[in-house]
Amino acid sequence: MVAVWLATGCATWQLRRQSEPIDSMASLRGSVATQVRSSHPLVVVLVRTDGEAPTLVDHFVVERAGRWSFAVAPGRYAVGAFEDVDEDGSYDGEPALPATEGPRYELEPGESVEGIELLIPPDGRARVEGPVEIAKLQARSIAEQERVSLGQLEALGEVVSLADPRFGPENGQKGLWRRWDFVHDVAPGTYFLEACDPRKTPVLFVHGMTGNPREFQALAADLDRDRFQPWFYYYPSGARLAHVSDHLSQQVTKLRLRCRFDQLFVVAHSMGGLVARSFILEHYARGGGDYVTLFVSIATPWQGQEAARWARLAPPGLDLPPSFQDVAPDSEFIAGIFFEDPHTRTVRRRLPRHVSYHMVYGYKRAASRPGPSSDGVVWLSSGASLAVQEEAETQRAFDYGHAEILRSPEAATHLSAVLTRAIR
Repeated sequence: MVAVWLATGCATWQLRRQSEPIDSMASLRGSVATQVRSSHPLVVVLVRTDGEAPTLVDHFVVERAGRWSFAVAPGRYAVGAFEDVDEDGSYDGEPALPATEGPRYELEPGESVEGIELLIPPDGRARVEGPVEIAKLQARSIAEQERVSLGQLEALGEVVSLADPRFGPENGQKGLWRRWDFVHDVAPGTYFLEACDPRKTPVLFVHGMTGNPREFQALAADLDRDRFQPWFYYYPSGARLAHVSDHLSQQVTKLRLRCRFDQLFVVAHSMGGLVARSFILEHYARGGGDYVTLFVSIATPWQGQEAARWARLAPPGLDLPPSFQDVAPDSEFIAGIFFEDPHTRTVRRRLPRHVSYHMVYGYKRAASRPGPSSDGVVWLSSGASLAVQEEAETQRAFDYGHAEILRSPEAATHLSAVLTRAIR
């Protein structure tokens, strides 16, 4: 999973160059609520104010009062919010805290502003002409996008084929080593094979390090497409995993409003299992509902990846993908998805009770070793960690390597059976 990361100085230079525009981004974070209790989604809007005219550049949706965040280019911004009473993703005269009356900020590179509280009054209204379709914000060009939020450069339910060139292995590598190029050239987000259908249960596939949606082709092909619809979350695997988890949570919130599904099943491979567990825990903690009811992890390094431990000890000046820090054994990220108190690690953090968890892992019998030890990438002690075994309803091991397990007929049959049993 963590390749020969000291192979060339060129890769390190590329990574440093890729990090510069991301590291220069500023951030805004806060919470949003209504003065009168509401059961409707709340939409936070970001307006850039240093051009000739104020420009709406991004939005963040919460299913009820909760936290929001934006990653933005340096500049001047205003923040507002509205209550999406008819839940259509548009502003059409509903209660609002207009951006003209909300807080304003002038942000320097790398600056972070937190604790911004937005309160929507019942009689507040934004002075705009006609409906404003917030959900249809799109980036217009790379040059323009570099001035605004990264959130616009995302795919949200785009219907594609797994043969799409964006899903080639070279872009999986780009996501690890050149994540800024990945964001602009590929577009992180959730991809569909067909338009969402509320009669079908979505199965969300989450890849691992250097992965891509095409890796799940065999598993997706084995699904009963009359009952399930495969979705694929595609992300730059070199990014901090907490940021990836947050982005996935926001994507699922938006897709829930658009597609009206009752259940969401999550199937994750390798490092994607760490992302998925973090997403499930944080999404539910933030009030994301109890519709994520099934989680299947495949070949996930639950105790971290040994090769990444050495990456953490890299010489000064050697820039490596930030995700290496998160996937290393004893990392703060891994501790946070298993403990309520990640620093002292005394109180276990478990999956919500409504989530049915199933663990799948591979192994290869080495000629020099009498028993199974590894799938060629993840050690069995990590892939079959006791910390997750105690939460698993089922456990299955298959005699396949780390990547080939995704093409295993036995794994596909097992997965289909697990999914079918979980439908309410």
